[in-house]
Amino acid sequence: MNAKESPKILAKLKPARAPLSKKLFVYLIDDDPHFRETFLDVMSLRGIEAKSASCGVEALKELQISRPAVIIVDVRLPDIHGFDLCRLIRRMDGFQTIPLVLLSASFRYNDPRDQVEGLLAGASIFLSKPITMENLWMEIDSLLKRGR
Repeated sequence: MNAKESPKILAKLKPARAPLSKKLFVYLIDDDPHFRETFLDVMSLRGIEAKSASCGVEALKELQISRPAVIIVDVRLPDIHGFDLCRLIRRMDGFQTIPLVLLSASFRYNDPRDQVEGLLAGASIFLSKPITMENLWMEIDSLLKRGR
């Protein structure tokens, strides 16, 4: 073996080094295709892995096989109310401490009593739409930093 061959052979023998930190994964459940697309694009630009679902049933299936760091749930979904979806997610094994963000564009849910109901359903925070992606990211980042 000569000096030129040794790095090639060593490279074949050494396992690839694992990244120091796991890539952040967030999951959005929202029936608005434009909001989902914008969210996924913005997260991708930030180097964050993101997936989305347009309804609760689709989301529950995906969450059986993946475990995001944060889950964002729209209150008004076509198949299940966001509060009920939060309750179902909280009952899943390993999902009790994952931050859940509830979003609502409806003025109906701007009442503090509805926001309290969302928090009691398991949400970590309740936000109103319209919301900029920058403000949504700031809220997500804050939840991650404080651990829920």
